[in-house]
Amino acid sequence: MSQNNVLFGVDFKQVIGNVTKGQLNEGTLTRTEETGYNPVTDEPTTTVTDYPFEGIVEEYSEKLIQDGVVPMNARKILIIADSLGTEPQTTTDVITIEGESFTLTGKPARDPAGATWEVQGRL
Repeated sequence: MSQNNVLFGVDFKQVIGNVTKGQLNEGTLTRTEETGYNPVTDEPTTTVTDYPFEGIVEEYSEKLIQDGVVPMNARKILIIADSLGTEPQTTTDVITIEGESFTLTGKPARDPAGATWEVQGRL
């Protein structure tokens, strides 16, 4: 996904990435992808790739949980886009941050400046 992050001559993705570098929690996005087929085992072969990033985990409001908008085990994960070497994908990615692993659900959202990704993770 190509996105122009420059507004008024300022690359906000780069600015946010530089300002927050080393200030947030370290995390890892782990992606498992099928890369082929092994006829001996009759199983698909997979490749696991880890992408380090910086970000934070937030809890959703009690109102959203009580109204059934998000489940109790869901968390909002904000990722600094400049620190992540890929785009989050809900079908194949697991995020580990703050000592917990989250399976991604829903569609990853990118802010208008392209500086952050917001994803929903479930324990």
